[in-house]
Amino acid sequence: MTSHLPPHLQVHTENRDTRDNKGALGSDWRTKLKRYEVTETQINRIENSIPIWHQIIFSGQAHVWVAKPNGGKTAVAIQAAADLARSGHEVFYFQLDSGGPDLKGLYEHAFDHGYSLISTLREGTSDKDIADALESAITDGEHSNSVFILDTLKKFVDVNSKQKAPEFYALLRRFTQRGGTVLSLAHANKYNDNDDKIIPDGVMDLVNDADNVAILEGIHTPEKLTISTNHSPNAGGKIRAKIEETSFELDKATYQITPVDFVNTQDEFNRAEMEARDMNILLKIRNILSTNEWLNQTTLLEELNRQSVSVRKARAVLNAEEYLNKYWRLERGINNARLYSAMPDQTVQTVQTETGSNTSMWLT
Repeated sequence: MTSHLPPHLQVHTENRDTRDNKGALGSDWRTKLKRYEVTETQINRIENSIPIWHQIIFSGQAHVWVAKPNGGKTAVAIQAAADLARSGHEVFYFQLDSGGPDLKGLYEHAFDHGYSLISTLREGTSDKDIADALESAITDGEHSNSVFILDTLKKFVDVNSKQKAPEFYALLRRFTQRGGTVLSLAHANKYNDNDDKIIPDGVMDLVNDADNVAILEGIHTPEKLTISTNHSPNAGGKIRAKIEETSFELDKATYQITPVDFVNTQDEFNRAEMEARDMNILLKIRNILSTNEWLNQTTLLEELNRQSVSVRKARAVLNAEEYLNKYWRLERGINNARLYSAMPDQTVQTVQTETGSNTSMWLT
């Protein structure tokens, strides 16, 4: 439509229309950004959430624990179930990852400690039946005292489905909005990422839709498994509560879980890698010392050199504080000479940083 206004007014009108369009567009992008603005409600939810187990499980939040096979997540989870039931919570442990023989032991544990073990033992029951029952339970009633533990997540939903996985996580969010607390146990990918970090199995909605995601890292020895939580985003985790990282020790003989002082598993992994790298030299040192009561460093270095160990490498191993009082004792002699002797009744305990040799339902 042709304007009948003078040219100078036409220009002003076009400029005004352009500004109006820009304003509308500006409003659109602001709206998109505002969707992700931190709100007072969100902050209050973090501040007001109450820890109900060891500062790593908080009421009314969705938690995910990610671990590789034999990482100990089931062992820690059933201990959490027992403790939470004892403290008055109504705990339902959904166990879809164990067969009949394992369920016997899990049932006895649940019966003794007062929580409900849910599985598919009833004739004709499938994983889908349990998942449907879970959905009905979530949508029916108030859940401020309810704790649901899902073992494992992949039995409830295809974690690699970009459609079904987010829908299921939205269902868990409805549960927390009704006051419930949910802990989902998830598998890690077989391979770590380029930075050697554990990757949760499935699409990233798992991390995006949870409140708190912990990477469980385990250190195996023949007698025990030390399990530590890591919620740091740098490790693939997530934090929306006042989390305090925690370590537990699993006795492989009794399967007893005990809280211990926090162990930085990455430091332990580094020590284990160093020890594995130095093991050939360590064994040579131990064998040399086993035939001598005390040996000065010069003589020890000469003997190691005769066994094709360079003086530089041998000295570095002998000076490593990690090996002192584990592989040998050290005293000072005349003129401050360094004197070495074997540890009494010395046994070498290797550390396994991936999976232990003792596989059990408690270690899954």
